[in-house]
Amino acid sequence: MPHTLGNDVAGEIVTVGAGVTNVVAAQKTLVNPTLSCGTCTACANGDDHLCRSYDVLGRKRNGGYASS
Repeated sequence: MPHTLGNDVAGEIVTVGAGVTNVVAAQKTLVNPTLSCGTCTACANGDDHLCRSYDVLGRKRNGGYASS
């Protein structure tokens, strides 16, 4: 420890880069807290929950609970 918990991550977009076209500043957003490799057979088949690298924010790595 220290370890930051939290997999329920939500907020408001402050700014976007030049190449971003699908969101705008001040838009409310949330994060899908699941993590996977994106390249294995399970991920390629849309079964990322079966990925050997599968994890969730706030479990083995820092999550989204924070103070501003």
